Amino acid sequence: MAIELEVCHGGKCARKGGGAMLLRDIEEVAAYAGPSALVTASSCLRKCSKGPNCRESTENRVFKRLKKFSRVEAMLADIIPGFEMNELQRKIFKLKFAARRAEAADRMENINKALSLLGPEKVAAQEPRLLAQLLVMRSQELIETDSSMALLDAQKAVHVLPSWAFGQFAFAQALQAHGRFGDAVCAVQAALSIGRGIDKRALKKTLAKLQKQVVTEPNIFADHRVADIGTEKSHMLEWQLSGVRTLNHDCLCMKFWRCGKAAPFSAPKGRLDPVWHVEVLADIGCQKVSRPYTPISTAQHFADGQLQLVVKVYPEGLMTQHLAGLRLGERIVTQPPLPTLPAFEADRLLGGETLAILAGGSAVTLALQVCAAALDRERPRKVHLVLCNKTAKDVLFAEDFEEFLQRPGRFQVTHLLSRESPPPPSQRQPRSSKQSLAVWKGPLHLSEKVLDEILPNRRAAISFLVSGPPGLCRTAQDALRAKGHLQDALFLDEFPEAEAGKRRRMQAPARRGDGDRS
Repeated sequence: MAIELEVCHGGKCARKGGGAMLLRDIEEVAAYAGPSALVTASSCLRKCSKGPNCRESTENRVFKRLKKFSRVEAMLADIIPGFEMNELQRKIFKLKFAARRAEAADRMENINKALSLLGPEKVAAQEPRLLAQLLVMRSQELIETDSSMALLDAQKAVHVLPSWAFGQFAFAQALQAHGRFGDAVCAVQAALSIGRGIDKRALKKTLAKLQKQVVTEPNIFADHRVADIGTEKSHMLEWQLSGVRTLNHDCLCMKFWRCGKAAPFSAPKGRLDPVWHVEVLADIGCQKVSRPYTPISTAQHFADGQLQLVVKVYPEGLMTQHLAGLRLGERIVTQPPLPTLPAFEADRLLGGETLAILAGGSAVTLALQVCAAALDRERPRKVHLVLCNKTAKDVLFAEDFEEFLQRPGRFQVTHLLSRESPPPPSQRQPRSSKQSLAVWKGPLHLSEKVLDEILPNRRAAISFLVSGPPGLCRTAQDALRAKGHLQDALFLDEFPEAEAGKRRRMQAPARRGDGDRS
């Protein structure tokens, strides 16, 4: 038998932290017990002095003074047979409970603390419900100040947990903030079709308002799944392949020119975010596929109608095989640029004293972009890149990083090879006769000991950006935790198409930024 919980929405309960906030708390925690609990809103339960209150309808029991998460947990344990949470879930739900009742600055701090407890997003995807809930909370906090980042978080949430109605609704809100009303309608309709855990009457009113705002021009991806990246035709950018260069055994550099006679796309206020990416979209067979790529071309090149992408080709990768098979003159479609980092994260990383970047695999494109952005500023005063690869042949853009080394005291790069010793100095820059200024080490794997040898004293004020394959991110997480720097680190995971099947089982989200991920 389904258990129905009615959360008091009376004025006094709402002012004490009940009402819609408490309903969302209980609904999200009760979801761990499966579909046996239905959480709804009720009118005043007439226990105002003892609120916030919640009534269990079957036995007409009223649970009072639900001001603390511990009381909510105790209530659910009493009502739902077999209900239990592990310690990680309990800590995160406490932070979420506090965040909903805190001032704006403290709300974001609590949300980010909870996300850091989950760890890198590939690891966090093992808790898809928690990850989706936190992403939606952050999306709703950012929607007024950073709508692009709010859209990315909401989009990831529906990738992680497409069956969550409130997540689809949050996605619709973020799409609406971007003026993408047609896609917002699709998201609201998806929320209505799921139905559970959402106010259908209010949702239908929202749908009616959105339908009046829908642009009459049809969406060229009108039949896409809502969890996919939707985009209206007026927002699409079309590019023609003008050149392909082989970088190594599995990587291509592809150059595109903007199609059409329209003026080149320019970002709001005449500039792009310092750390940005594009979504490449394609019809492949009967699927509509989208993948994020960090360009190696600059923002100015993009505004002038040029785009260069690095494509790591996987044998079973849908998008990478599609791109690798393009002939000169054939076209691709992308969305306009999207920020890879929220504005506050970019300012934190690029505005500190020292920035350390730990990167591997196709995340080299993100590292290249972040290093360029950081060195164009007065701060950080020092940028240290640790680039992890299996062999010297896997190292990409060594010459570009050597150019950064021409700025004495500002930049340092260490190439860490896991499967072989460093090549002789004369072979470290195959396209240049100059002596390499980079540090090469190997065969070594990233570890706490290696970081101690490479990076500044642990007392230094230092921020970390970590991006690469899941194994690298997990190793970096362990090493930074041991060094006491985990709270200073931002993780952006790489999800190559080679692991597509594994990602689906783990319900991993799309990542933005470096290379081909789903």
